[in-house]
Amino acid sequence: MKHYFRFLILAFLLISAALSFTACDNLSVEETDSESSTGSSNTAGTKGSGTSSTGSSTDTSATATDSGTDSESSGRESSGTSSSEDYTAENCALWDYKVSSPIYALSSDVTKLVISGTCKNQTLYLAKTNPTAKSISASKTQYISSAENLTLYTTESDTDSETESGSGTGTASFPTPGSHGGPGRRHFIPASFSELQISDYSAERSATSSFETDTAVEQITPIEGETRKEIYIDADTEMSSYRAAEATLQAAGKYCYIWLVDGFEDISQSVFTEMAEKFDEIYQMIRNVFGNESDEIYYRYSNGSFSTAPMNYLSDTGSMVNIVVYDIGADHSDNDSTGVLGYFYAKDYYPDGSHITSLGGSYQGDVRKYSNEGKYFYIDAYYLQSQPQMMYSTIAHEFQHMINWGVKYMEQDIDCSTGFNEMLSMLCEDMMQEYLGISDSDSPKGRLPMFEQCYADCGLEYRSSSSYLQILSYSSNYAFGSWIARQFGGAKVISEMSKNGYTDTEAIREAVNKVNGTSYTMEELLKMYSAACLVLPDSTDTYDWPTFYKETSLSESDNLYYTAENINYSYPLTSINLWTLKESLADFYALVEESSASSYYKFDGPQLYGCNVQKEIRPYGMTLVKAGLVTEDDEEVTINFGNSSPSADEKVYVIIR
Repeated sequence: MKHYFRFLILAFLLISAALSFTACDNLSVEETDSESSTGSSNTAGTKGSGTSSTGSSTDTSATATDSGTDSESSGRESSGTSSSEDYTAENCALWDYKVSSPIYALSSDVTKLVISGTCKNQTLYLAKTNPTAKSISASKTQYISSAENLTLYTTESDTDSETESGSGTGTASFPTPGSHGGPGRRHFIPASFSELQISDYSAERSATSSFETDTAVEQITPIEGETRKEIYIDADTEMSSYRAAEATLQAAGKYCYIWLVDGFEDISQSVFTEMAEKFDEIYQMIRNVFGNESDEIYYRYSNGSFSTAPMNYLSDTGSMVNIVVYDIGADHSDNDSTGVLGYFYAKDYYPDGSHITSLGGSYQGDVRKYSNEGKYFYIDAYYLQSQPQMMYSTIAHEFQHMINWGVKYMEQDIDCSTGFNEMLSMLCEDMMQEYLGISDSDSPKGRLPMFEQCYADCGLEYRSSSSYLQILSYSSNYAFGSWIARQFGGAKVISEMSKNGYTDTEAIREAVNKVNGTSYTMEELLKMYSAACLVLPDSTDTYDWPTFYKETSLSESDNLYYTAENINYSYPLTSINLWTLKESLADFYALVEESSASSYYKFDGPQLYGCNVQKEIRPYGMTLVKAGLVTEDDEEVTINFGNSSPSADEKVYVIIR
């Protein structure tokens, strides 16, 4: 009887195994790159092991260096041996690969993927994205534990770029060929006014004000080299304290005044003259795309809010844009490898400390009491002296910030995130690069090598906890913005992002869909973006790959095409080849090769991780994986995934190229 029951149990197990194999074998085949099979599973494979190798997305080797993150759980490596598991229809999916449909969206509950179709000698990648505003911890990300007919690329060791290179403490020495190639250079990010304090005075006190209201203040008489003015400037690198300084008018343009603070007289007068000419030329060209800076200034304060008045009610320079030149942050040294290039601070759109008292309010430790009351932005004197061409790009960057404040905040009461605002300013530089004659290394394109090496540490966000993360934030936001602009309409989509009634990822999505007549979600845009970072299309492709490698410019029939004052400009954006930055950024590459900071940069395509790596995925960020090489012809490829409970927010795409 015991033998009889043992026979029945054995027979039952054999029948169950056969049904399980049949169920997986007969699943419907996925022929598109949309949703994969669904189901549930409590089974995970064992984490895989392997050796490190190096390479880019166009060959068959893998890159093993991990740039690291600041998360305690990030950079986790997998080790061990693969195990044989029974898989049922509920956690097994099939994909019939075709060259015309090379991207497969993996459901989070699938732990086994069987790929059919001819793909021998092609490389299999994973793109793991996070289309949410919160991070996904490393332990909640998916990885490959084992595979059949696929030679896996794995990573054995992991380094943390912040800790190992000293970037987390801001001690790294960055090579600096230009404003953007040198990642130590940045733009000051002012504090949000929501963090500052202001209060009403009593009605009786404001009523006794002796300040003359509702009339324009006396305007300056602009005489170059003679007109002087007291201007508040910062006194430290944190821009937390200010002092009044005397400045002399160096150049008076049609739309701008250039002021030089006393003590920086070594700069040639011709530099100021050329800066005023450049700004006058690009002033209307930038406004044509981004919108207009506000000609109103915040005025009386009552019952918790400001009313506005014409700019000349408080500003003695009226509607002119004031560009103030001095040593920003008082941080200049003979070996200046880091520092602030420039900044716009909306504090200058408010009454200063004396006028707010007369207008019914009181600042309490609020930086707005140091307002210069007008349209102001600030440029570093030493960078202007040593690299004036670079700084002409910077004035375009800072002017966009002034416009953004007027269009989004003052007109629409929209408070943009720092990352989104900086992305728009870098796209402004990108768009004006050809007109200003700026080299690629001095343009935002010089930020791409840092993106390629360190992108996993920052998504579409602004991280401020270290100088490394601050500077990487520029690289990450520019990389995404530059792809959006080239893929979806150039100046037209940039203009829509700047002017629409949204901010951040919502503004990007709405702009793309309005300009292109589409209905993409942020999840779909990140899917395309990750593919663009993995693949450089060629003429033989039957799949329309998303790409950075695309030129765009306006035609003369486009509404935004600029024709005025003997200038015709189509706002061209040149194509970007992520795999040949050694050539396009040759001067910067040479400096990096001679420096000790090479671990921050990559010039031959984005960093690719091993199939077994688990890393934190930052908000709207990604991890790109070079998983393996298909080894057999006309044989199914089987992939076993190791995490039985990955985050539902993580989106995993299998890409064959």
